[in-house]
Amino acid sequence: MSGQSPHPPEPAVVVIDDARLEKAAAFIEEEEGATSRHRGWLGYLTATLLVVMSVFHLYAAVLPTGSDSVVWLVCWRGRSWCDRPPQPYSRCFMRKVDELFARYAESHQNPTNKAIHWVCVPLITWSVLALIWAWSPVAAYILIAAALIFYLWLSPAIAVGMLGVTAVLVYPMTLLGPHVLTVAIIVFVVAWIGQFIGHRIEGRKPSFFDDIKFLLVGPAWLLSFVYRRFGIAY
Repeated sequence: MSGQSPHPPEPAVVVIDDARLEKAAAFIEEEEGATSRHRGWLGYLTATLLVVMSVFHLYAAVLPTGSDSVVWLVCWRGRSWCDRPPQPYSRCFMRKVDELFARYAESHQNPTNKAIHWVCVPLITWSVLALIWAWSPVAAYILIAAALIFYLWLSPAIAVGMLGVTAVLVYPMTLLGPHVLTVAIIVFVVAWIGQFIGHRIEGRKPSFFDDIKFLLVGPAWLLSFVYRRFGIAY
């Protein structure tokens, strides 16, 4: 038509100033962590550390130690799990999850120590995740995935429960923002002081001194009490 231009109008050019770019970069860093800035050898180093940590956790969790490949333990009156190491009434084959819980229970008999663990074990679990989250949320999710693989190997029902527990633990980290590192350090130190006080009262060293996998067994051991309370099989 004679009154219209044969060419479409050119799109408007949007100019983004430096202030808006800096604001966007700060938002991305807050959401994804500062590790996105790591380049070159530092980026390779952090990635390697993450892989090594994940492999180590799987190695410590799954590899049999000693006679763990075929575990025959003394049970009390035919039960597959017991709070206290029993007298040899009978012998039975124990599942790996029952064997680990029984071994963990050996150094957690004192009521005061057990009560301290109900408070401090969740706090330590949260603080470790929060410390890694402050460094990089992606690294925290990698650690969570490695731990869930261990729990899945231990018991699918336990893995489902720990997935729910982990979701509850992660949510406060998203609310703390830049304060997550400070809070995590304080909680980590206070909770570990409580743990060692509890074992001082117990008169026995923490289980993970003998086997590193008990750092992962502790939270699942507490969850097992909840399962038994509500009649949930694991």
